[in-house]
Amino acid sequence: AGPGRAPGAGTFGVPEGLTTAEALVRLKEDGTNTLEPPPKEGILRIFVRQMQSVIFLLTSIAAVASYSLGDKYKAAILVFVVLFVIVLNTVGEYSSQDAGNALCKMAAPQTACLRDGREVLIEAAALVVGDVVVVKAGDVV
Repeated sequence: AGPGRAPGAGTFGVPEGLTTAEALVRLKEDGTNTLEPPPKEGILRIFVRQMQSVIFLLTSIAAVASYSLGDKYKAAILVFVVLFVIVLNTVGEYSSQDAGNALCKMAAPQTACLRDGREVLIEAAALVVGDVVVVKAGDVV
């Protein structure tokens, strides 16, 4: 709800939807119905966060214990496996950050809603709080 407006306040009724004038006021007050893409996290920060996981710490302790007990072969294998998994997880997480942007692009660009008592097709970004959206079988939501 915009400043000074209670949720659901205004010229709104389920059979009619909003008036065009009320929708324009709400669009001006609240802004467009769009999402900001999340900030992209750096690959180094992701790598450090992966190294702070409990599994990494426990496996590192096991590698140090193996090395100190004279089993250098097991220690080397543990270190290699842990670093390999951390690198794979880091690359996967870094490349998956664009998934949110891809989802935004897949969103329906237009939608049907009730305005002034009749069904109209508008840009999805122009939807405002209080709009009655008409959803039919097969519509992309």
